Amino acid sequence: KLKYFSLLILLVLTIILSNVIFSKKEKVILDEVSLLNEGNKGTSFAMYYETQQDDGTYTYIESEDTTWPTDLRYNAKKSGCIDNNGNKIDGTLTYNKENNKVTLRTKSATLCYLYFDLGTEENPYRIQYIEDLVNLSNKVNKGEAYEEVYFTLERDLDFKQEESYRQYDRTDYGDINGVGGTTTLMDELTNPEGTGFTPIGVGSTDGVTNRFNGNFNGQDFTLSNLYVNVTDMHAGLFGLVGKAGSTNTIKNLTITGNITKNGTKSHAGGLAASSSASNLIIENVHNKANVTNNSNYTGGIIAYVNENVNLSNSSNEGNITTNGTIIGGIVGGSYGNATIENSTNENKITVDALGTGNIFVGGIIGCNLSISNLNDVHNKGKIKAENEPTGNQIYVGGIIGNNSAPITITNSSNEIATTGDEAGIIAINNSSNITYVGGIIGNNNLNNENAIVKIENSYNTSNIYGGNRLGGIVGTSNSSKLIINKCYNTGNLTGQEDSKYVSGVQAAGILGSVYSSNISYILNSYNTGTLTGKAINTGGQSGGFAVELNTSTNGVPTNSYIINSYNIGQLNASTFASTVSTLMSISNLTINNVYNLGSLDAPTKYGILRSTTTGTVDVKNAYYLSGVEGSNVTSNGSNLSIDTKSMSENDIKSQTFVDTLNSNINNIDLGSIDSELKDYKLEQWILGSGGYPTLNFNLENN
Repeated sequence: KLKYFSLLILLVLTIILSNVIFSKKEKVILDEVSLLNEGNKGTSFAMYYETQQDDGTYTYIESEDTTWPTDLRYNAKKSGCIDNNGNKIDGTLTYNKENNKVTLRTKSATLCYLYFDLGTEENPYRIQYIEDLVNLSNKVNKGEAYEEVYFTLERDLDFKQEESYRQYDRTDYGDINGVGGTTTLMDELTNPEGTGFTPIGVGSTDGVTNRFNGNFNGQDFTLSNLYVNVTDMHAGLFGLVGKAGSTNTIKNLTITGNITKNGTKSHAGGLAASSSASNLIIENVHNKANVTNNSNYTGGIIAYVNENVNLSNSSNEGNITTNGTIIGGIVGGSYGNATIENSTNENKITVDALGTGNIFVGGIIGCNLSISNLNDVHNKGKIKAENEPTGNQIYVGGIIGNNSAPITITNSSNEIATTGDEAGIIAINNSSNITYVGGIIGNNNLNNENAIVKIENSYNTSNIYGGNRLGGIVGTSNSSKLIINKCYNTGNLTGQEDSKYVSGVQAAGILGSVYSSNISYILNSYNTGTLTGKAINTGGQSGGFAVELNTSTNGVPTNSYIINSYNIGQLNASTFASTVSTLMSISNLTINNVYNLGSLDAPTKYGILRSTTTGTVDVKNAYYLSGVEGSNVTSNGSNLSIDTKSMSENDIKSQTFVDTLNSNINNIDLGSIDSELKDYKLEQWILGSGGYPTLNFNLENN
């Protein structure tokens, strides 16, 4: 009788304690939990644990002997034992991280419980089954944000494999995919007719914002066959991550499957749709899921970043398909400071816009609107962007589609593998609006003359077709200081032949066009690709370094510098072809220590420069191939200093000429031109394997 009375007391105490001990009902697995009675060993005692029944309720089960089962799930933040009268008995708790075993040493006791501090970085919540992900999603989407809480993925999980579930054929989750009726959990999550997995933090629905505000470590495991097919909510493994003031980390994870977002609201990304975190850290994340979005903001890793993001050692290998407007192989739209390092887009981006507005597409970032630093980022996936006649402008870049903030890009490339004349980037505008395309940046448009944009040690090797303003490095630049140093283009650039844009098509090896109070520097750079600026019913120009150096209507001139650089690419145009095709209005230009060995095919061609400017022109140590016209500068220039020289091909391909170029470097002081250039150096020349002088660096082998 005493035993039954004791058990009754224990049950009452357990129910009382459960309101405190198991209130959150978050759980992890320990391999073993044992109780060691160090005193009064003849006294019997028991341990209790909670378990969830099929109907969702929790009951408390007495364990056998002094060991809890290995599949124990619990939330423990305290530990202790009590006697029959409810008095606490002191005990000593030890946790062995090596074997994941907990031991509680105590003297005689009636009830013992464990209540650890879980969810910390040292002792995180563990994701071991698909159900754990579903439960996490359910709780986050009911308002539990898990602020400053840590989760770890404990093993590879495959949504289509039975062993990835605790019970794959369970039906207690109900009709979670919206098909109707209830099938097994595995079928609910993988049936292509349904909605599949609901993202963790779907964003704003019904006036409530549900977000994941925790931290997730995939521990280099893979989530396979993730299937998301939702409408008008954030789509990805995660939906909305973080809030203002928070720092959130997602790392060491690979994802495969399909992510689809239907409807006209919200965003879609392979890892996550959107972030409002003040600091979002993404490390070693690899998305292999195909991402499809029927509206704006799409990203291979994340679609939209509202504040700061630090993203490193990550990649997108999934196809991206959308008819929206802001698309990036890694990040769709960046509206906070972004640092992206050692990351790559490996697969194709296809945009078929239906008159939805301006289109921004980048192999890394679609549209950047805040200070950013990109280092060692690479696009290897094909990009195709096309809009209907009702569409607007298109901005396409191998790295960034449209940039509107100070940024530094270093050690980066657009290197899309193609065969024959196939283009890695295709931009087709079926309207009369202008299209900007660049191997690194499509359009650099800051409206801030004090901002600095730097592109260094970077290159484009991809063929490009389409657009009206093309540049091997930058399509167009406006209102900022632009520094291009140690960059090159080897891809063939061909403007859209059926362009309806009235000002024609322009293709340039480095920088397509400059306008509106811009200062641009092209240093230690070169072009070897064929450049074609021809279009039906409109004019066309091509330039080895640049095509159009213009000025804004407010009368403030652009200032452009091309120093220690060369072009050997063929220049084809329906109007003008030249090293610098057109210097217009009151623009100022300085050229020093450059040569052009490229052949020119155009009705009018110039070895170095075509100019109609009234501004200052200073050209020295400029060499071009004999047989084409020399520089042509109008007599309106306020300060003209022209020193050009035509040379035979044999003269150019000689060590003597290499020595001349190197000697000229000694007379150029970059720091005196601009204090921003004081730490830059002019690269030495060597006689290259092609027999012509080349700059002594090779970025592809760095």
